[in-house]
Amino acid sequence: VVAGSVIFATAGSGGAGRESAAVRPGDAQTGGHPTVAWNMNRTLPYVPTPIAIGDHLFILSEAGILTCVASATGNQVWQKRLGGNFYASPVSVNGRIYLITRNGEMIVLKAGPEYKDLGKSILPETTDATPAIANGRMYIRTLTSLICVGAARSEN
Repeated sequence: VVAGSVIFATAGSGGAGRESAAVRPGDAQTGGHPTVAWNMNRTLPYVPTPIAIGDHLFILSEAGILTCVASATGNQVWQKRLGGNFYASPVSVNGRIYLITRNGEMIVLKAGPEYKDLGKSILPETTDATPAIANGRMYIRTLTSLICVGAARSEN
């Protein structure tokens, strides 16, 4: 994930996130060589991909722990146990972060440096898929259905 001036990646084995690194691409000061800016070794994801929003990186573990860090330094801003298990990666639309548990609970948070829960919804069935965003709509693939969320458009 590109997050400000760093590229952040996680790696895992045995079904758990094990290590990470935030790397600054090489430039004239480093002779073109990349350098490790910071890393984390706790509450890392194995499946969900972190999301960068503004100057922050939001890292969601399968166990439902969401960590917000400053992307430039890796300093933790906040951490919250959301409950539930996650495979879907977080997505962001209009200043909100959408997270979906494997049981189909959608959690909506304000995208920012302060934790703010905006609400929850229950999908009709389970899902492991990351929502897709296109043309002002969110598409959510559940176990047997495709759900489209968004404003209806007039044909006029």
